[in-house]
This record gives sequence, C-alpha cells and structure tokens, in this order.
Amino acid sequence: ASNNETIDEQTLDYVNKYIMLVYHQGEMTSNMVEELFKKMQIKRIDDHKNSFDLTCLPIMIKEKVDNYLEKEQNKSQLLKKIIKDVNTMVRNEPVREYLDSFLLRKKISLEMKLHNLNDDIDPILVIVGNVGSGRKETIDIITRTYYAINLIFDDDYIKADYLHLEEDCYRGYALNKLVVLDGSNVVDYKTVQILLKYYERGVKIIVKMTPESLMHLTNFDASFIRRCKIINLPDYNSEQLYQVFAKICNQNRIIISSNAMAAIQTIFALDEKENKIKEGNELIARSWFEKINLQRYRRNNIPYYEILLEDVLMAIKTM
Repeated sequence: ASNNETIDEQTLDYVNKYIMLVYHQGEMTSNMVEELFKKMQIKRIDDHKNSFDLTCLPIMIKEKVDNYLEKEQNKSQLLKKIIKDVNTMVRNEPVREYLDSFLLRKKISLEMKLHNLNDDIDPILVIVGNVGSGRKETIDIITRTYYAINLIFDDDYIKADYLHLEEDCYRGYALNKLVVLDGSNVVDYKTVQILLKYYERGVKIIVKMTPESLMHLTNFDASFIRRCKIINLPDYNSEQLYQVFAKICNQNRIIISSNAMAAIQTIFALDEKENKIKEGNELIARSWFEKINLQRYRRNNIPYYEILLEDVLMAIKTM
C-alpha cells in the first residue's frame, strides 16, 4: 500500500501462504518480504501490468504454494484413513482416548487464540509399553493426525537418536518441529535437559519408553514427568493375541479351521497364564503365524488357503 501497488486476492493469499510456509520451516529472513516485493514489482513492470497477479510470483514460489495446496486437499482423505486405521486396531482404546481429548483441546486452543488468550504448551507425550505393545503404531497414528490438522509439515518429523537430538538442539534447529525419541533404553539427565530445551521452544515431543525406563526417569527427575502426558499401553491378553493372529490371516487371505482356531487360542492362553506375553505381545502372534504358515506351505494335501490343526501341531513340534 505504501508503494501505491494493488494485488488481487488470490495472489495475496499465495503470498501469505508462502510466508507462513517459510516461517514454519525456519527459513524466514528479515528482508525476505521486501525482496519478494521487489521481484514481483520487476515482473509486473516487465509484463506491463497495472497490478500484481499470480504471474508476478517467482515460479519456484508459486510451485511451492501449489504443492502445499494440493497436499491440503488430500488431508481430508488422510483423516478418514487415520480413523479407519484406529478402528481396525486390535486394541484402540488408549490412542482413541488420547486423540479425542487432544482434538477437543485443539478446538479450545483455537477459540482462545481468537480471543487473544494465552494457551499452554502441549505436554511432552510419552508412549509407554513393552515390546510389541503397539507403541510404534500409536506414534504413527498420532504423528499423521498432527500432520493432517496442520500442526506439523512434511519436513517437521525428526526421528531422533540421542546424538541427533543433541546436535540439532545446540545449533538452534527444530523450530515448530516434532521430535520422536526412542527412549526404550535409560534416558539420562543430559537427554532430559535437551528435551526440556525443545519443550520450552514449543516443539512437540513424543518419547517411546518401556515401563522400566519410565520408572527410572520418574525416580531421578519428577519435574520432567510433570510436563508429560503419559499413554500406557498394557500388555495384550490371550484373546487380543488371537485377534492379531486372525487379522494377519485375513490380510493374507487365509482362513482358519475351527480345530486350528481352538489350538491357537489354547497356545495364547498358556502364554498368558505363564506371563510370557509381555516378552513380545503382538510379536508373539506374528511369530506363531510365521511358524504355522510355514507348515501350511509344506503340507501336501489341500486346501492350501486354510490353516488346519495339523499345521498348528507340526509348528508346536518344531519348537
């Protein structure tokens, strides 16, 4: 306006989205907007136009925004896919409960911002469970939800080990990023301090832990725990293990005979009785599927698309 220039609404929208993208990616410079204005002004004069339109935008900038808009159109489909994935999880209560409360909180947060009220920083999210309890699947669904509702962008997802985390933190990287840290091993004091530096910047943090590593962390740094939202993923029970087994069979278009079904359920019930499920959870069901399916392949008689009792018994004999 101070230069007596005019711009159409669509072009202004493109400029605003470009600035938002550059800021979010941490590439904003003090003179970036001024430089963009000069480039657009030169193009407008060269093209003998009276006002700015989309043709005045540098090609790279227009392509960047076009790419962003195309992805935005696909995000409604992504949300539908996330809902479907949650519904098909054998045990979806923990992640469903978190997403319901999280999305409600984000709605409230948006209302607060509209009324110029301060909002709290998102808590550090800690996913706790034993091996095979669904931590990876839970984190995947949560991160895709963050992306679908524009909390993070394509390049915002940092899957970090400790060294990566330390390097990025001390060079001031990770503006509005999401950091996912595998804390299955013991998280020490120095790692906690680095995570807190991310947290103070408003960076979204997800830490994957075992119950043992969480207990260790709680014992030496209760202040860190107070900043966390903890999602506990309990061990599977025998019925849930069978549901995982049946789901894998369905994905591979394999049916299970009634006799084989009873035998497999008995195997999982014994694992639960002997407290073995915590050693692998879902991985136990997958391991048994591979062993039983191998016997199905080796069997000479038909039907090949069905798991029979003899396949289960042969798999047990190979143990």
